[in-house]
Amino acid sequence: MLSLRKISPMVRSIGTMFAVAAVVGGVTFAGLKSNVVALKGNSVSTPTAALLISNGGTYQDSVSGFNFTLTPGIPSSPFTFYIDNTGTIPLTLTASIANEASPYLGGDPIAQNTTLSITCTTEGGPLSATLSTWGPGTFGNALPAGAIDKCTATATLASDYSGSGGGTTPTFDVDFVGNQ
Repeated sequence: MLSLRKISPMVRSIGTMFAVAAVVGGVTFAGLKSNVVALKGNSVSTPTAALLISNGGTYQDSVSGFNFTLTPGIPSSPFTFYIDNTGTIPLTLTASIANEASPYLGGDPIAQNTTLSITCTTEGGPLSATLSTWGPGTFGNALPAGAIDKCTATATLASDYSGSGGGTTPTFDVDFVGNQ
């Protein structure tokens, strides 16, 4: 075994300095390393966008609509319905006649001469056009979250309509969509 006395004092000094530097460096590194911290229980959510409609009864996804018998030039009695924004964000409503009815209404003489107008208290309106060209149309104001709006629909057959023998348009749906 090698005796420390036989090692040159210079080498012993250098060895001692390296040993001290290693211990100090290790302690410093250990002292600079922090503990782990966490931001816990995080989540991200979005508001809900949901509409229901009522014709005076319960609120549902769809309800029975109007059935107007029109005289040329005389507006129908208003058909009242309600739209409920059951979501958690204000929604701007767009209304349109469902696509499946459009080809039938486009060529129908009654639809070409009947103007449908829908007005809602909060959203404004009216959205108004002939049945053959109706929608999509967007109301000017948003329906607040949790609010119910009263709307009316009226129809007017052109005063110069001279169809003989009466008739009925193909049935159609008016769809309402809420957008943020």
